[in-house]
Amino acid sequence: MARIRAERSRERRSHASSELHPTLCRRTGESHFEEVEQALASADFAPPAAPLNVAALFPAARCSFVGGPPDWGGAIPHPAPRRQFFCTMRGEYAVTASDGTTRHFPAGRLLLVEDTAGEGHSSRVIGADDLLIFAVALDG
Repeated sequence: MARIRAERSRERRSHASSELHPTLCRRTGESHFEEVEQALASADFAPPAAPLNVAALFPAARCSFVGGPPDWGGAIPHPAPRRQFFCTMRGEYAVTASDGTTRHFPAGRLLLVEDTAGEGHSSRVIGADDLLIFAVALDG
């Protein structure tokens, strides 16, 4: 199943927890958002520092920066060119699923893009600032 996942920035917690992720999934050719839970477990991430809440590692292929002006728009629905994580560094953009649902991704938000086939999604930069995204291409 192809999907786009987004992780909301949340306040720091001092114990193991889980996060809810709005997820853009494709079923029978139409994409839509749904909530997916991601477990975080306490781990010795950077000893001797205190443990942190950590999700499982995933394989990544390469990384890059992606940017666009405030008037950029990908209004024609399109699939993603590859599986990738987007982390909004500056500006804000909106993604619209083929069912018409729109989610916004301001600075600090993560988006896991997995809709590499089918109708895909449309996207556009919103607001007055240039958009800057840190992109991580995923293996597979």
